[in-house]
Amino acid sequence: MPTGSIGSAAPTTAVQSRPLAPPRSSGPVASYTPPPSYPSQRTAYAAPYAGAGHHLHKDGAGWTAEGGMPVVVAQGETAAIVARRYSIPENALLRTNGFMSGAQVHPGTRLIIPVYNASLVASSGVHVRPHRQIAERMPAHHDHLKFVRGPQPAAVRKEHREEKRAKAEARKRHEAEAKERHHAEKIAKIEHKPEIKPAPEKHEARIQKVSLTETGSSSAQKKPGIDPMPTATARVEDTKTAVEAAIPEFRWPAHGRVIKGFKLGANDGINIALPEGTSVRAADAGVVAYAGNGLKGYGNLILLRHPNGFVTAYANNGEIDVKRGEKVRRGQVIAKSGQTGNVATPQLHFEVRKGAKPVNPIQYLAGL
Repeated sequence: MPTGSIGSAAPTTAVQSRPLAPPRSSGPVASYTPPPSYPSQRTAYAAPYAGAGHHLHKDGAGWTAEGGMPVVVAQGETAAIVARRYSIPENALLRTNGFMSGAQVHPGTRLIIPVYNASLVASSGVHVRPHRQIAERMPAHHDHLKFVRGPQPAAVRKEHREEKRAKAEARKRHEAEAKERHHAEKIAKIEHKPEIKPAPEKHEARIQKVSLTETGSSSAQKKPGIDPMPTATARVEDTKTAVEAAIPEFRWPAHGRVIKGFKLGANDGINIALPEGTSVRAADAGVVAYAGNGLKGYGNLILLRHPNGFVTAYANNGEIDVKRGEKVRRGQVIAKSGQTGNVATPQLHFEVRKGAKPVNPIQYLAGL
């Protein structure tokens, strides 16, 4: 079978190229014009800075960029979104940053968040709505509203501090008064507990008066017309006893240095510095109304009730040498000094009370 190349077997006729004639049609033919080609380019937004590329403005309604906070518009944000976030009008944001419309603000644009200044409204003569009306129409972000209003005047802050100080002082006074009333009530409860009352000393004066009167009467029967002297003497002595009972004169319970004086509401008695174990003596004759350590802060406490309506208190003792209901003499040792209760050194806390009311012991003390 004969073989050969394809090229040798192909015909050798020449081929010519001619342009085709335009097609003929009986109807109108729509022409197609291809769109103009534009060079491919990527759009890049510039990041203008309101403080450099634009002149900072005041919008005439009280808003100004001076003193405002710089921010950068994030991706997906617009001027309206930024204005809502900071609770300011959008037109104020645009005008104070030198923009005509929100379309000029793109992601990456730097803005100044304007602040409100009421003095600018007065100087421009433009009528604007009060802050309250503006705040009611805008979203309620209280922290931003505070920033817009600005700091409080120094006078307002000073008045607020003085008001707080006055309230604190009034509270301290009230607490001190309440503490004093509570302490007085405790003392009164202890004093009014049932006890064995001592025989009144006035009975002796009455007995003496009666006996002297009887003696005088018998003398008068023997010598008519002569006033018996013993009767007059008895009346004078009885009157003197009543005066002394009205203003008692107590002896010092111990000899020592007064380290804390009387101050109503702060210290209801006096504090006497004593070496530990020093004898504490009764300021006057009376009956032990209380002996124990049940009253907080007073340590070992003794209360003596006296016939003249006065009560003396002996606190912070190291030991107690009497018991409740016991009669004691003036100057009798009733305790030994110590350091019990709320004290830091050995001492005696001594009080004089007229009923339940504390009085200054110095006014009633005579001597040892």
